[in-house]
Amino acid sequence: MGTSFVTGVETEMVSQEITSSDHAVFIDAGVPGIHLFAGSSSNYHTPSDTADTIDSSGLVKVATVAREVVNYLAERPEPMSFAGAKSKKAPSGNKQKPKGRKVSTGVMPDFAFSGEGVRVASVSDGSAAAKAGLIKNDIITVLAGVKVTDLRSYSTELKKHDIGETIDVSYLRGKETHTTKITLAAR
Repeated sequence: MGTSFVTGVETEMVSQEITSSDHAVFIDAGVPGIHLFAGSSSNYHTPSDTADTIDSSGLVKVATVAREVVNYLAERPEPMSFAGAKSKKAPSGNKQKPKGRKVSTGVMPDFAFSGEGVRVASVSDGSAAAKAGLIKNDIITVLAGVKVTDLRSYSTELKKHDIGETIDVSYLRGKETHTTKITLAAR
């Protein structure tokens, strides 16, 4: 990515569609949007994600890249056009709220992973995934008998289940496939 050359901050483009982050509503409306992310930690989106756990060096890197992006866009003679596809979601006038995910496995996905499945970036201590034996770099391939191809299919499958429900999880560890049971916890 061009910002790496200019800023010296190594960046990585995420090729999977991330549909649950703050920028997704802009993409859904056909407005260009990006998500800058310094990486995951075991505290991410948990009660232990407090001010003292902020990755200050990661925050500086994100700010450096953001500044370069804003400067680049401001200096362009033509506005940036939207090259993506608008969401196929129902129109915003639809009052029906989509069913959200209630459960968690305790897995922090590797958002930059572009292979099939969901690679584990980290596992929260004491979580359902930790109790089931999943570890960093395992690749989840099946949840409750449904093939997991990417983050979207992973999240969609989790939405179908309830807190306390036990499901089968298949994953790759190296070249070996393993299957275990995981009891889903509250999100």
